[in-house]
Amino acid sequence: CHSNKVSRHTKSPVGQFPHVSARFKHIHLDIVGPLPPPESNYYCLTCVDRFSRWPEVYSMPDMKAGTCVQTFLQG
Repeated sequence: CHSNKVSRHTKSPVGQFPHVSARFKHIHLDIVGPLPPPESNYYCLTCVDRFSRWPEVYSMPDMKAGTCVQTFLQG
């Protein structure tokens, strides 16, 4: 229906992240997947430390919130 259609998309202004002065103060997380079988873990949780740019990758069987938290905390 035309009346419910979004007529324009708002764009947020370009900003900057605050300066980070220590490792693991600011971490970027993302989920990659699903990966092709026969792996039992179909998803990867990718983590990048903003200060050092150190990458980490953890495999996960699903992308549920609880699984992501558990994987990140145990990694």
